[in-house]
Amino acid sequence: ARVVEWKTMIKIHLPSSCPAQAIMPAALARIPRLVT
Repeated sequence: ARVVEWKTMIKIHLPSSCPAQAIMPAALARIPRLVT
């Protein structure tokens, strides 16, 4: 995986062969947004 961190966002790039790719969007959507 490749993680890109911006000032207001973090993006995670997964390879197309990643077995957990299908469940990652659902898992990440459940993490509340951090507001600073």
